Amino acid sequence: NTQEAREAVRSFVDDAALAGLPSVRVIHGRGTGAVRKAVRDELSSHPLVGSHESDSADGATVVSLGD
Repeated sequence: NTQEAREAVRSFVDDAALAGLPSVRVIHGRGTGAVRKAVRDELSSHPLVGSHESDSADGATVVSLGD
């Protein structure tokens, strides 16, 4: 469900930033787009995310951490 996806991506980004990673790829699949939208909405409001963009024919999102 979309709430679980939001919680998972929030935790994943927190862990990646703590590990000092400059970027990560979130694979959410294509499907109906509900999970993709929830993930990208969460990334847009996450304070540790510098930017994010579509990747892999829109089945994944590349996330740059930091400013």
